[in-house]
Amino acid sequence: MAWLGGELAWQLLAFSVLGIVGFFILKSSGFVKRGARHGASRNTDVNLDIGQIVHVADWSPMKTAVVQYRGAKWQVRLDPAVSGTPVTGSYRIVDVDGIVFVVAPASEPLTSSSA
Repeated sequence: MAWLGGELAWQLLAFSVLGIVGFFILKSSGFVKRGARHGASRNTDVNLDIGQIVHVADWSPMKTAVVQYRGAKWQVRLDPAVSGTPVTGSYRIVDVDGIVFVVAPASEPLTSSSA
């Protein structure tokens, strides 16, 4: 529009229209996706705590506990996929739900979240 001698208002309007049209073209081509295939809470590339081992000394009846990890106390919750009553021992961090680590027994293999 500047080459055609258009005023600033026309230049901004043309820029806006072209930006919106370009976005929809990229979105329809699949280049821009609405969401990630996997949540960041289970992605080891995003969250370095995933896969780390913590020691749980005492479980509450609600299947939660407090552990010492990296010099601080952290709340942990047993992974809902794990059945049975949790026992004291080593657990692997498999997910992060806000500020709570979701853990599973360390003897279980860690499933890869990246496909």
